[in-house]
Amino acid sequence: MNSAMRSLAALSTFAVVIAGAAACSDEGDDPILPTTAPASTSTSSAGSSNSAPAVSEPLDEGKFLGDPCSSLTSSQKSDLGVEQQGRQAVEGGCSWEFGPNSEWIVQVTYIRVAGGLANDYDKNATGAYKDGYFEPATVAGYPAAFSSLADFRPTTCDLNVGLNSEAIFHVTVRGDATKDNCKAATNVAARVIDTIKAGRQ
Repeated sequence: MNSAMRSLAALSTFAVVIAGAAACSDEGDDPILPTTAPASTSTSSAGSSNSAPAVSEPLDEGKFLGDPCSSLTSSQKSDLGVEQQGRQAVEGGCSWEFGPNSEWIVQVTYIRVAGGLANDYDKNATGAYKDGYFEPATVAGYPAAFSSLADFRPTTCDLNVGLNSEAIFHVTVRGDATKDNCKAATNVAARVIDTIKAGRQ
């Protein structure tokens, strides 16, 4: 199989595996949902609250600030269909860009901010997301919110996940507009949480 065919095959795998068609919501029974059936948008029950839920099991992001590209293990990237080529460390995070035309981007960024995810809720309360979106969610038991100052869904979806009272991590997935990239972001975030938990052992 030549390189072009391998790239097309990998892209197809990613589209099916990482971006199954569940809505922008908390995680399902299995983080990977290989389906392309359309679904309606929903949010977690946290959507009725004006304050961020507390992080019941705080995680320390320190180890990954220095090596953000280790946020996803080789096995996790394989499970999700994320390709290694196009990997690039960015300030506080890591980006994977791949596909025949580099149309897929997965980015994980660590952000230290007073209040952690509460900062996102505070910004929403001031109307900062009025031209974008703010949808509370839960990922692997951790409080989260789909949020962006501008709404580029379905092509691009942004997700913030609370780690502790002073830090969050942000996931961006950009890709095929016919797929659910918010579910893809949730899938990536769940794997990152697994990695951080494993790293503290």
